Amino acid sequence: MRVSTDRFIIMQIHTWRMDVEYEGTRYSGWQKQPHSRSIQGEIINAAQNFLGTEVHINGSGRTDAGVHALRQVASLRVKLGPKAALRLVNHLFGG
Repeated sequence: MRVSTDRFIIMQIHTWRMDVEYEGTRYSGWQKQPHSRSIQGEIINAAQNFLGTEVHINGSGRTDAGVHALRQVASLRVKLGPKAALRLVNHLFGG
């Protein structure tokens, strides 16, 4: 019996550091809220739309509503399959 690896989707977990700068006037703060716009929620939506898969984002701290940040550190963690990884590489390197 032979097993072909091309029948399996290989998923890899990737984690990236992000240094985020924002003006928080129109947001309910950093932490994702069910019925309000938040910085974390907006980043999650943008990343998921771009990558086509679920992402997880953790901030180094939280801000209150209306508070701005010059350099908030956050991590973006995502499982990427071959199609999403190719989309990301093509975007980053102009392919």
